Amino acid sequence: MQCKPCRKFYKQATALFDPSKSKSYKAFSCHSNTYHSVLGSYYYAKRCRYQIEYGDGTFSYGDLNNDTLSLGSTNGSPILLRTTIGRGNKNFMELKGTNSSIVGLGRGPMSLINQLGHLVGWKFSYY
Repeated sequence: MQCKPCRKFYKQATALFDPSKSKSYKAFSCHSNTYHSVLGSYYYAKRCRYQIEYGDGTFSYGDLNNDTLSLGSTNGSPILLRTTIGRGNKNFMELKGTNSSIVGLGRGPMSLINQLGHLVGWKFSYY
C-alpha cells in the first residue's frame, strides 16, 4: 500500500494512506516468526523493511506493519482482517488505470490469500 511519506510513487486515484490517521495501525515486531517468513524482509534503521520486485518491473519498498483491513464479501458483511501489510514509500508500477496498491495473491505465507483464507473457507475471487 502506498503510504505517506512517499519518496517515489505511481499515480493513483485515491489519496496515499496516512498511517497517523489509522486507529488500528501498529508497528511490526522484527523479532516475530511472521517477519522471518516474509521474502525480501530485512532490518534497517531500527525498522522492519521489505523489498519486493516483479518480472514486469513493478516494485515496492517500505516498512512492514500491522493494520486491520475491511474487505467486502458476497454475503454483505464486511470481513475485518488483522494483517501484515507493506507500507510502501518507494513504489513503481506501469499499469494503466487507477491502481492504489499491489495485492499479494501468491502462495507465500504473507500473501493476502494465506492471511485471509481461514476466514473465508479458502474461497476467494478478485475482480
